[in-house]
Amino acid sequence: MAKAVASIDAVAEKIYGMVLSPEATGEALEAICDALVADAGSLLRISPEGGLLKMHAFNHDAAAQQDYSTYYHRLDPGLVLVRNVGVGRVAMDEMLFDERNPAQGEYVHDFCYRHGIRWVLGAKVAEDADGLTCISLQRRAGRHAFRSDDGPVRAQLMAHLQQASLIASSLESLRRENAILTEALHAFGSAALVVTGRGTVRHANRSAELLVGAGSACRLRMGQLAWTSPGADHRLAGAIRAACRKPARASSLRLPGSGGELLVRVVPVPVSAASGFAWPELLALVVIADPQSRHPAPETIAELFGLTSAESRLVSALSRGQSLEHIAAATGVSKNTLRTQLASAFGKTGTASQAQLVSLARTVPDLATDH
Repeated sequence: MAKAVASIDAVAEKIYGMVLSPEATGEALEAICDALVADAGSLLRISPEGGLLKMHAFNHDAAAQQDYSTYYHRLDPGLVLVRNVGVGRVAMDEMLFDERNPAQGEYVHDFCYRHGIRWVLGAKVAEDADGLTCISLQRRAGRHAFRSDDGPVRAQLMAHLQQASLIASSLESLRRENAILTEALHAFGSAALVVTGRGTVRHANRSAELLVGAGSACRLRMGQLAWTSPGADHRLAGAIRAACRKPARASSLRLPGSGGELLVRVVPVPVSAASGFAWPELLALVVIADPQSRHPAPETIAELFGLTSAESRLVSALSRGQSLEHIAAATGVSKNTLRTQLASAFGKTGTASQAQLVSLARTVPDLATDH
């Protein structure tokens, strides 16, 4: 018989604890087994096709876990039962271990009996498009089968397991969204940071991490985005506050950098997008661009304007501030050839001067993945 309901709260605490600390899953399984007088247990994640994706076990030796995960889970009739019941429902197949049952087969004799398993209870904890989560409890020989008189305690534990599984699923979704949004930030060629209304940095891409390093006019101060110039710092803080309140307002700033002027754009992060960062406060996206360092990849220029490889390399070099003389010396291509390529680029881009061409090239989105 299951233990007193009074201990349920303590078991539930361990169940919810494993959501935030997966390493505590064994401890939670031990508490569940103790409450339901089971000798061993496992928490299984099963694919829609029936494959074993993940297994946490309590009180099963390494050999049993290895045997089950590599082979015997494919023969486990309990998984078939659990897959066919509703979430929260329990499956007990007492006939499976009845010696009069001629269909016991390899799973029972070669796995269960060999590893001391005599009775099994299985239950579906959760199910989604990626598979199902189930719990399996086992009793050794000499114990009685799992019975309906375990029901009250079992029902409460199942309710907690289901709730914990929903929480874990929500957290995993947030982690995935968080990872996607973070990777999207890394794709920016310019520095991009997600900040709170106080300027506390929640996410920063690789370009931003480089920008706020030593010697930069832009830096982190106690975890907050700041500028070394008090006047610039005041303007930036005001723009961030404006983007993190209702109604929100975007701002564009020109702030001093260590090597020239930096262009800063501060925009509100929509609430629907901010939820992916798992932060409850309003957020702003700060993009910091250095016009002097913007140099779109030649491949991008070539694809956008239909330039040849040589023409796109020339335009990219010009956009970095290099002169025809410097490019000719660096590449070994004559100035006459470069002028011919430049004239062709004018025609294809609809520009009439080198200044117009460079200005156009610098409007090309600069993505980190292009370099």
